[in-house]
Amino acid sequence: MANASLLVVSVAIGLIPPLYFKTTYRRTILTVRKLSSIRNQRKQALQESQKQMNEEPQEVEEYI
Repeated sequence: MANASLLVVSVAIGLIPPLYFKTTYRRTILTVRKLSSIRNQRKQALQESQKQMNEEPQEVEEYI
């Protein structure tokens, strides 16, 4: 009986690390995706603002 419970405990301990690493792997992937999407949004916003900055002086020159 003691051997059976020891076996169950050892199997449970053996299963914990793969499950833990699987969940942390998923979290890491999701975090990386979120960060890269935020970075891409910032890049797009920066490019758009630079385009606007490049367009604005031309409009000012036309008014003069």
